[in-house]
Formats: sequence, structure tokens, C-alpha cells
Amino acid sequence: MLDFRVRLVGKFDMAQRIAYVNSAPCLGLSISGMVYHRSDGVAIDIEQPYLSITPAGVHLDFEFDETRENWVVMLISDDFRKTRNPRVVQVRCAGQWVNLPSAAGVDPENVPGLRDEMIRMREAFLSADPRSRLRVKTGAINMLRRMIDRQADTLRTSPAMELKRLIDDDETFSESLENLARECRYSPNHLRVLFRQTFGINPHAYRTQRRMTRAMDLVSNSELSVKEIAAAAGFEHVSHFCTMFRKTFSMTPTQAIGRLRYR
Repeated sequence: MLDFRVRLVGKFDMAQRIAYVNSAPCLGLSISGMVYHRSDGVAIDIEQPYLSITPAGVHLDFEFDETRENWVVMLISDDFRKTRNPRVVQVRCAGQWVNLPSAAGVDPENVPGLRDEMIRMREAFLSADPRSRLRVKTGAINMLRRMIDRQADTLRTSPAMELKRLIDDDETFSESLENLARECRYSPNHLRVLFRQTFGINPHAYRTQRRMTRAMDLVSNSELSVKEIAAAAGFEHVSHFCTMFRKTFSMTPTQAIGRLRYR
């Protein structure tokens, strides 16, 4: 999972113009007062309020006026990194890098709740007990969750999202990825690149994860046999299914049924 510690939760309300290289990954909430914001020389053109992710090593150049209200959560982590596109950052989870926007808008009606959340995180950060530290960390994860949800809303009409939808809808896993790509009116090779740029994983690997997730769900929540589960997950040969299942979950399907079914 995502590995990080919170170094600072701070609120900034002074007018300021500054340029520097960011020394640690940060999550931000900019509510008001932003005049301009450039990352590695590229303007981040987004209306306030917005959430942001800034990995270490990014050259920041920004200005706030006297109406400034922005919050910063500074992290200690190796699971954030910049990309060649300053509008895209990568976050590592379970050993895989996920592309996320460096900034995502916030609906104005959600600002009071977010401000209250930042206040609570700040209060928890100033406390030294383990419960408060956990509160701060879950608050930071919630900020990332909001950005992921916002990104999903903006991707609904993209070709990569259309391919993902087609893969998800193919419950029998019977359609080839080439045919699904053609339904999106893109060549399979081009769409493979777009898919990886969007989701940080290629379509084949994503589909494999879907098949194994479906298999585990049937192991836990059905009365199907191993052979029937293999067929439902799109495997012709039970032996191949068992090998993939054990590689994914570190147990055989039979062991998983014994441990998880009806518990």
C-alpha cells in the first residue's frame, strides 16, 4: 500500500511570491488568493478552489495575494514522483505507479467541509498520540481519494475509459482486447499506450487483475466448484487458473474456499 508519514500540516494566509524546488511531496488545498501557479515552468491553469499533489523535485513558481488561504500537508515518502508532464504525477500503490492529475478542482459547496477537515488534521498533527497520527494519515488519504474521484469524473468520455468500460462489461472475458479496442475506433497499439498513460497499467494486465478479482469474489461468495470458477473467470484449463490464482493470492483456490467461504 501507499507508504508515507506526515511531516507538516500548515495553513498559509500571507501574500507571497516565491520560486523554489520542492524538497518533499506535498498535498495542497488552495481556496483563495492564487495569482498564478507554475510547476516546472508550466502554468497550472485551474480555478480555485483546487486540490494538488506536488512531488519532490518540482520547481514551483507561484504568487498569492492578501486574500490567500491555502493548506499544505507535507509528507515523507518515496511513493510520489513527477513525470515529464507537470500536469500529471505518479503515486505508487502495491508496487504499481498510478497516474493522477497534479491539480483537480473542488466544487465550491465542498469547501466548508474540506476546510473543517484541514482544521481537524492540523489539530491532530499537533497532538503526539498514535490515534491522532492515524487521524492525520487517514485525512491525507482522503485528500487523495477526492482527487481520484474527480479524475474519474473527467475521464468518462476518454477512449481509455471507454476501453476500461468494455473490459469491465465483458463478464465472460470472451472478447479479445483487439476487438474491444476496435469498438473504441482506435488501433489496439495506440489505445494500449493511451490506457497505460491514463491508468498506469496496460489493458492485458488490467484484464488479468479483473479476472482474478472476479475469481476471488466467487471463491468467497458462491457455491461454485474450482472448475466452475475457472470457467467463469475465462480460463479454459483449470491448471492454468490454479497457477494464476496461487501466484496472485499466495494460496490455491481450494485453500481459499476452505478459509474464506461462509466466514
